[in-house]
Amino acid sequence: MKGSHLDVKCERSNCLFRKKVKIMKIWIRSQDKKILIKSNNIQVCNSDCKWLILTHGNIVATYSSKEKALKVLDMIQ
Repeated sequence: MKGSHLDVKCERSNCLFRKKVKIMKIWIRSQDKKILIKSNNIQVCNSDCKWLILTHGNIVATYSSKEKALKVLDMIQ
């Protein structure tokens, strides 16, 4: 896992500081099984009456409803 930095605000003193965090990545296979992408960012978006699951700008799946897309996202989680 690669490290990254996250800006964190201390609740007591209101100070901002940078904290190194580990970012987990997961392998995602596209719906048509032709693409395998290692990702740490998965999104559900609406486009032209279709619901898309995207990662790093790549469409990995298309669904007819938001519910179906979110169900798949729940399985990935």
